[in-house]
Amino acid sequence: MSSVCLRHNDRETDIRCAACLRPICEECVVLGPGNSRFCSQECTDNAQKSSERFSEMTRRDQEAMQATRSAAFSRMVIWLLVLGVLGFILYVAWPHLPASLTSTVESWFEQARNLKLN
Repeated sequence: MSSVCLRHNDRETDIRCAACLRPICEECVVLGPGNSRFCSQECTDNAQKSSERFSEMTRRDQEAMQATRSAAFSRMVIWLLVLGVLGFILYVAWPHLPASLTSTVESWFEQARNLKLN
């Protein structure tokens, strides 16, 4: 379905402004970035500004995502270090702990060893 040009009522056209979608004829077309067709320099400028804002928002979103990933990785490394240190302390201290604390765990290990052998 064709429309009539915004400025020339006697001309039918299928071309629409890339920003405001108003119908325009070939004579009224203002070419913008990427051969986009606009009805005026104002629409061209608005489209350019929107594109710049979108690029800026995308860049900020990517930076925020990178910061989140970096923080999550740092937390994971810290937790692994804490668990490693606690494991080492437990390994070194195990022979010196009272039997009342270690007997239950020792019996679990013994049961696990017996399961493997059977």
